Amino acid sequence: MTALRGLAAWTGPVLLGTLTTRVAAGAPDAPMLVLAAVVAPLVALLQPRVDEPPPHLVSAAATGVSATLILAASFVPLGDVAALLGGRRWHGVVVAAALLLLLALMPGVDRWRPVGLAVGGAALVLGLLALASVTALSPWTAWRDAAARPALVFSAHSPWVTDGGWFARRATLTFGEGHRLVAVAPATFRVVEQDGTGDVVRDWRLAAGDPLSVRPGDRVTVEAGTRVRFQAGKRVPGAAPSGAAWADAGAASGVGSVAVLLTLVLGAVGLVPAAGRRGFVAPATLLTLALAAACWGFYAVATAPDVMLSGSVAEPLLRVSSAVPGARHLAPLGVVALVALFVAAAGALRERVSILTGARATVVWLTAVAVAAVASLWPFDPWRLLLAGLGLAAATLAAPRLAGAGAARVGGWPLHAIGALTGGAVFAALVALGPRLPAALAFAAEWPVVLAAPAALLVVKLLR
Repeated sequence: MTALRGLAAWTGPVLLGTLTTRVAAGAPDAPMLVLAAVVAPLVALLQPRVDEPPPHLVSAAATGVSATLILAASFVPLGDVAALLGGRRWHGVVVAAALLLLLALMPGVDRWRPVGLAVGGAALVLGLLALASVTALSPWTAWRDAAARPALVFSAHSPWVTDGGWFARRATLTFGEGHRLVAVAPATFRVVEQDGTGDVVRDWRLAAGDPLSVRPGDRVTVEAGTRVRFQAGKRVPGAAPSGAAWADAGAASGVGSVAVLLTLVLGAVGLVPAAGRRGFVAPATLLTLALAAACWGFYAVATAPDVMLSGSVAEPLLRVSSAVPGARHLAPLGVVALVALFVAAAGALRERVSILTGARATVVWLTAVAVAAVASLWPFDPWRLLLAGLGLAAATLAAPRLAGAGAARVGGWPLHAIGALTGGAVFAALVALGPRLPAALAFAAEWPVVLAAPAALLVVKLLR
C-alpha cells in the first residue's frame, strides 16, 4: 500500500475541523495538536512492515467497535453541515451513509481514495487562498491582526447580526457584558442569572422578533435549530476577551497533552498501515493539510470570531466565507472539502477493517456504518468520539503489535487476541467505573488508553 493511500484514514473531517476550531478558540493545546496531527501518522507509516496475524473474533470485534466510534465521529460534522445549511441533521447523515454504502459496492474504488484526498485537500487550500485574496491578508498577517484586536466582537456584516444565525447543536453561552438577543423564529431560551449567592433559572418562550436582554454573567442555553440575532459591536460570548488573550492562551495541561499525544500516535499505529513505498508526498500532504486547517482558524478570528457559536467543527469552513464581504461563494468549497475527506478517510478505514477482520469484513463494515449513522443523530462531541475510537485501537491493535505478538499462540489462543482482550477489558472497565475510581486514578477515567495500552503490552510481553 502506498503511503498516500494509507494516510487517507487519518485526514478525516473531524481531525482537521478540530484543529481549526482549537486554533480559532485560542485553546492552549492547539499548537500541540497541530504538531501531533502531522507526527502521529508519520510514525505509523514508518513502522516496520510485518505480516498481519490471522483474524480472530476478539481482534475483529475490537476493530469493529473502533471503526464504529471513528465513523460516528465522522458522521457528526456532516450532520452539522446539513443543519448549518438550513436542513436537518439526519439529512446529512443519511446522505453520507448512502454514499459509503454505494462506494462499498463499486469495484476498484480503493484506487480512487487518493483522488478524494486530493480533492478535499485542494478545496481546503483553494478556499484559504481565496480568503487571502478577498481579505488582502496573508495567514501570518491575519494572525497578527487577530492578536491586535482589542476585543472579539460581532461585526456589522456578520450573519449572526444581519439575518440571524442558527445553532447546529445545543449550546450554553456565557455573556461577559450586557446584550440584547432577538429570536428569529419561535424558541425557548433557558437563562441562568446570578442573584446574590445563588442562581436563578428562568425559561423564556419567545416568538419571532421578540427580544431577550441578558446581563453580564448570565448563561443562556439554546437548543439545536434555534435562530438568533445578536448586536453588532458586542463581545462574542465564549470567545477570548481580546486578541492578545487569544494569542497568549497559556500552556496546556501536561497530563492531558501526553494522553492526547499517546492516543493519536498509538491510534495511528493501529489503523494506519506501514507504507510500502515511502517518499515526500505523504509528509508534504500531512503538513499542508495541518497548516491549512490552522490558517483557517487564523482567518476565523481575524474576520469572524463568531463562527464557532454553534460548537460544530464544521462551522468555520462554512461560515467564515459567509461572514466576509465578497467571499460568500466560497462556502461550497468547505462542503466539498468535508465530504471528500470523509469519503477518503472512510474508504481507508474500510480497507483496514477488511484486512483485520478477514471473512467477517462485510458484516463488520456494514454494522459499523449502520450503528455509527444512528449514533451520530445525537449531538455527540466528535472529537471525544474520535479519541475513544483511536484509544480503543491503541489498546487492542497497536499495543499487541508493538509487543511483538505476531502469530504466536498461548493455550490455543493467538497472542494478539489475548492482548486485544486485555486492552479492551481494561479500557471498558475504566470507562464504566470512571466516576467511582479513586482521585489518584481520575485521569485514567478521562484517558483510559494510558492504562489500557500498557496493560495489553505487558500481558503480551509476559506471555511471550
